[in-house]
Amino acid sequence: MENPKMGGKSHLRILLKGDNDLSNSLLSLAEGGQKIQQGLRELVREKYQESFKIDILQEKGERSDILVQKITQVPIPETLRSFGLDIGNGFLNLNESKIDIIVFSILPEIEQIVYQHRESGYLIAPPEDWEQQWTEDKKDNFRQNFELAFRLTAQQSQENFSQVINYIKDKIGAYIIFFNACTIDGNDHICNYYEKPETLPIKLTKLNLALLKLSLEWGISLIDVDQQIAELGASQHLIKALEYTSAANQAICQEFLRVIADVGFFENRPLLAQIGKRRK
Repeated sequence: MENPKMGGKSHLRILLKGDNDLSNSLLSLAEGGQKIQQGLRELVREKYQESFKIDILQEKGERSDILVQKITQVPIPETLRSFGLDIGNGFLNLNESKIDIIVFSILPEIEQIVYQHRESGYLIAPPEDWEQQWTEDKKDNFRQNFELAFRLTAQQSQENFSQVINYIKDKIGAYIIFFNACTIDGNDHICNYYEKPETLPIKLTKLNLALLKLSLEWGISLIDVDQQIAELGASQHLIKALEYTSAANQAICQEFLRVIADVGFFENRPLLAQIGKRRK
């Protein structure tokens, strides 16, 4: 039986695997966030009187099928190297870096545009502005070699994240936290969804449900952004779909601190274990 991990470490390292939804909720304006005056570091400093140092690292969010591609070590096509894209392993190399908590966003599942190598099936997500920034020759070469990949269903995302969670439990050992998303879109007034294309609120609802199933199966923790916005009032705190007010982001930051404090990271006691499956 493994010895339980202990809380109370004076130095806590947190990796954010996502983009603005994570940084705007956990990083202060002074740290590069865009919404809140007091980020996680400031809240911890205020509550625990300089007893703990928090390091927050951030990597760009990636769709779950790209994460699976990395953990299964799919070979990189030689033709891809000429595009100069960042195709490193990212968090997969952090098992030696003593990361305590990895935080995931689900927004790349919806927002990230992924392309597939025609010959090998290898997946990449080029920069959002590649069509404006790349030369005509580079764009033509890319279009010849890559095609747009299919969007993922919530079930596919759930299956992919199961593999990622299992990898982290086995290889990295970090505590895993997912942010879900507010499902409200003020521009969506559909009341009958029969034979209608999936709207953003439906996609988000299905993904939030997939995260709930993952928590039940694997014991991962969730920051319920959907509930936070509902309690605060979406009419006052939802600027537009998936963008929240400063006050809402501050509340999400407080909720994140509550969760990691409840786990035991700031006390000299065993951390609450994320009990669930572990596949070999």
